[in-house]
Amino acid sequence: MTPRLSTTAALGIVAALAFSASASAQVRSDRPIPVRKGETPAPARTDTVVVRDTVRMTDTVTVVRRDTVVQRVEVLPPPTPYGHFYWGLDAGAAIPVSALNTTHSTGWTAGLVLGWDSNRAPLGLRFDGGYTKLGERSAYACGFTGQVPNNCGSGDDDNDLANVGDPALWHGNLDAKLRLPWMAESPVQLYLVGGATYNKFRGFTFIDEDQAPGNQIVLSTDEWHDKWGGNVGGGIAFGFGAARLFLESRFQSMNIGNSTQNHVPIVLGITF
Repeated sequence: MTPRLSTTAALGIVAALAFSASASAQVRSDRPIPVRKGETPAPARTDTVVVRDTVRMTDTVTVVRRDTVVQRVEVLPPPTPYGHFYWGLDAGAAIPVSALNTTHSTGWTAGLVLGWDSNRAPLGLRFDGGYTKLGERSAYACGFTGQVPNNCGSGDDDNDLANVGDPALWHGNLDAKLRLPWMAESPVQLYLVGGATYNKFRGFTFIDEDQAPGNQIVLSTDEWHDKWGGNVGGGIAFGFGAARLFLESRFQSMNIGNSTQNHVPIVLGITF
């Protein structure tokens, strides 16, 4: 063998050994390495792998619009086993009719109302009282005697009566009340009233239309008189709860002699 070939072969053997050593160092074996007594084991090689994860997060926020509508509802007072008590005031016109319209003209009236309505039936009771002031026609200001009115201030002592004064009437009505049942839950209610009336009056001139001329009844003094009578009518009420407006009309009547003396109050009022 020539020296040149020997050198080449030697270099190849050295390269092969170096590659084999490098490969052996890179291969990790699971087989334990025997350690002789008294020898310190070589530390095991630890390979550290670092993994970096990139997480991309996207948050989606959904906004929902909610509109709140506040509706005010009036709550009626709870029913009680005793029903509903109320009071109120009224005022309006007083219109004389029939014979009373001959001697007197339209006036005014005002009063107070006290009442009770049942919760179990459309019935109730009501008391109202007030003062009525009618106008007087000038021809009858001094009363009425015979077939003609007295002529006040004529100087005739036989026919000239003292002025009977302004006609005034106090009244008190004790009535039953009937509400129409099919309108019980409505803000508008219709009702009927009727009952007995106590009248206390003075200054009126009454004419008995059922008697022949000359037999008329004359109250020519300013003293108070009293008389029982009756009334019937109806009305309409507006509103909820305790406070209500009402419009009402009634026919009020009393007998003087053989004739009925009537007037019709038309009032607007409020109850609580």
